[in-house]
Amino acid sequence: MNAVSKFILIVLGCMALFGCNKKSAPISLHPDNPHYFLFSGKPTVLIGSTEHYGAVMNLGFDYIKYLDELEAKGLNVTRTFTGIYLEPTGAFGIADNTMAPDDGKLICPWARSNESGYAGGGNKFDLNKWDESYFARLKDFVAEAGKRNIVVELDLFSNIYSNIQLGLSPLYHKNNINNVPVIEDHKEVLSLKHPELLKIQYQMAEKIVSELNEFDNLYFEICNEPYFGDITALNEWENAMISHVADILSKLPNKQLISQNIANGSAQIKNPHPAVSIFNFHYAKPPITVEMNYGLNKPIGDNETGFNGIDDVTYRTEAWDFIVAGGSLYNNLDYSFTTSHPDGSFVVAKGQPGGGGVALRTQLQILKSTIDELDFIRMKPSNAIFRSSLPGSATLRALANEGQQYLIYLNNAQSENTNYSLRYNGFLMAPQSGKYLIYTVSDDGVKLYLNEKLLISNWTDHGTTTDSVFVDLKAGEKLPIIVEFYQAGGGAELSLMWSKNGNKAENVPLSALIAPDGKTPGLMVEKYADKELKRKVGELVVSKIDATGIATNDDQKNDFFEFSIDLPAGNYSAEWIDPVSGKRNPFPVNGHSGGIYNLKTPILSEDMVLIIRKI
Repeated sequence: MNAVSKFILIVLGCMALFGCNKKSAPISLHPDNPHYFLFSGKPTVLIGSTEHYGAVMNLGFDYIKYLDELEAKGLNVTRTFTGIYLEPTGAFGIADNTMAPDDGKLICPWARSNESGYAGGGNKFDLNKWDESYFARLKDFVAEAGKRNIVVELDLFSNIYSNIQLGLSPLYHKNNINNVPVIEDHKEVLSLKHPELLKIQYQMAEKIVSELNEFDNLYFEICNEPYFGDITALNEWENAMISHVADILSKLPNKQLISQNIANGSAQIKNPHPAVSIFNFHYAKPPITVEMNYGLNKPIGDNETGFNGIDDVTYRTEAWDFIVAGGSLYNNLDYSFTTSHPDGSFVVAKGQPGGGGVALRTQLQILKSTIDELDFIRMKPSNAIFRSSLPGSATLRALANEGQQYLIYLNNAQSENTNYSLRYNGFLMAPQSGKYLIYTVSDDGVKLYLNEKLLISNWTDHGTTTDSVFVDLKAGEKLPIIVEFYQAGGGAELSLMWSKNGNKAENVPLSALIAPDGKTPGLMVEKYADKELKRKVGELVVSKIDATGIATNDDQKNDFFEFSIDLPAGNYSAEWIDPVSGKRNPFPVNGHSGGIYNLKTPILSEDMVLIIRKI
């Protein structure tokens, strides 16, 4: 064997031995569309529903069970805090908060000293000595997330909102042995006012960033919510820290991304720091937050939301609206992940500040898988394709590569039962012959037609009002009946009652109501978006008359919508997707000649998704 052959064998052997351990490049902005990410060689949108950021700093939290659940639901992002900010038990009404470690369960970058007296239990901290067990736990968390294709957003710092939280921080002078400046105002901790403390913060940032430089599934957010308190001081401090972290990364092999948390709700980003690659918002207003800042050509994220009740629909619709508006990251605060339930099995009840649970994570999985099946790198917000609007507060949004593929999202979840009309029609059949007194109870307007005669007409705005009329009915005779109703705001009430020969009044039973086909029990109800009953938005056979709109027996609204889009000529495949169940309803669009294309949704309760692809 000659020298060349030996060299080739050695190279091949090294490749076999070490090639599988080679790390891919860190998550980055996609070169073809920097609104999105490139991770493990694939275009990526980050979707998560995650614990309250204490996974690493709280020794009582089993992050393996937590990460397993995220992986099982196909979610791919989590946030975690470093441990210099934590919360007291009961903060914000959060049950079993992972950010509130039990006594002695806090672990952070600094080692414990031999001196007792830390406010959260155990010994004080030594800010001149690193806790290597912390860094081992932090690295293991990021590594285990990476095995599951989960990206970690590591928040190096967090705003300290009050002196109560300051009193728990290792940086507070009473919690360490290092004679740091005595600061009794929480607003001064993240500022340039105390150089000795700033030096400690710089050292911590350098240590963490350097220790984690090997990981590809990681980016750094400089500070969580740096917009409460002394904003001027926070801005100065944050800009200095961004520059410091950017300088650290410039000297390391892997150029990991830096994120900046901009605002709660929405704000226009002006004069962004050149080292920032990701702009994140909390509790974002989906369309305007992205639209205001889309021209930056950087990923826009909604990386914390919650505090808006426990209903899944609130967070599911926010996620869809944000991503279809052109966002690239959505992460929900999921309060079903607790210290005692790290698998996310805690049942979130009313009174909690936000929602979470298996059902919501499954719905977010549907969002994630739907986005992943599209060539979204070539798509952009394209609301100009719509040639009609929806009634009420229902909204349409589109992400598209026009002429090739479209993702359309219809959100009806915010529609309120105001300013609509109903028309119930079918047949009324009395079980016995006799004189009946028929009542309507209404708030607002009502009309009753029986056998094509207008018998009750109170088409006015009013509170709860009873109107009645005597009629002679024959047993088994089917008489055409129409009840019309409009709602003009405020309370809504509608019922149809009868009494025979002066007996007690009762609701007209289902057995006496027959749909227009002459055989189906119940009445057909049509819903309109206007008082004149001209703009129909839904229809359904129902078992009772009431003012809830088109309703099933559990009073959930169900509507359909019609709208038009501008669609180039061609053949397309299309399918409606239920964002709750994932159920799909495909249909062809063959031989479209170009221009206006009219669509009618399936019956929907709250929201609906449509995908159109050219074939």
